Amino acid sequence: LACGEPPRPYGRWAPWKRSRWTRRVRSLASFYSTCEGHHFAVTRTGIDNIPAAQKVLWLIFKAYLRVCHGFETHFPEGSPPPRGPFLALTSHFSILDVLALIAADPDHPHTTVAMKDSVMRFPVVRHVLRAWGAVSVKRDGHDLGAIRDILHILHQGRGIAIAAQGTRSRTGHLGPMDPVLMRLAVQAASEGIPVIPIVETGTYEAMPAGAWVPRPHKIRVIAGDPIDLSPWVGRKVDEARLAEVAALIQSKIAALLPPERRPAPDTPALGPLRVMPNGRRHRQKTSVVVRKVKLP
Repeated sequence: LACGEPPRPYGRWAPWKRSRWTRRVRSLASFYSTCEGHHFAVTRTGIDNIPAAQKVLWLIFKAYLRVCHGFETHFPEGSPPPRGPFLALTSHFSILDVLALIAADPDHPHTTVAMKDSVMRFPVVRHVLRAWGAVSVKRDGHDLGAIRDILHILHQGRGIAIAAQGTRSRTGHLGPMDPVLMRLAVQAASEGIPVIPIVETGTYEAMPAGAWVPRPHKIRVIAGDPIDLSPWVGRKVDEARLAEVAALIQSKIAALLPPERRPAPDTPALGPLRVMPNGRRHRQKTSVVVRKVKLP
């Protein structure tokens, strides 16, 4: 392959070098690592200039989902846009959501995903996700570097999918929206970047939180029309207005979900306040940082 740097050594696997299966895993991990950090541009008309690792991942995930889960996609015309950046705010009920989003990408592959940093601790999974261009995010809400990475990806003209709740739902119901991501959505809208609601149905039934083996169940990925956030663009987004943004985005995502996956009656639209290590309120801190990070 001529799509990246030579594979890096994996010294911590040295005690098992003579294992046939370990050598195969190391070879696969090295194959993925050769394409780390490389960007790509593709259209609906072809799959030119796609790194080999990304093409292989897309084919494997899509074949698995079609055979085992009767995989389907339902995208309205122009959503997500075939060209240019977009921010997809998604539901998140299962680890299968990531596979479904990758397989559903209409541009073979064009959209990257944001993943919690704990997933990156597993060697093979880490290199698979890095080959895809995934962004590692800390779930404590203090990862401002991840916000900059997301804005950088959008500036490159690529799409990115992020769970609007900021975490996986363990109850099977859509939960409150993450305040940091709500500010990020307003920031993206102010730059003219479409904000798209996307849901994955059937993933919770196939593999809920705590399950280790997926069950056969039909999985669909459904996208909605872009969300109009113009009423909040160019205005100071205080806590009350942020709650309005969260309520709108939560309703747009819930409208695409089946009734049993929609928010419970007592579910708030906006997630709870978090406290920074220095004692300051998390929303105030992130609002300042996001306003400073402007797309060139």
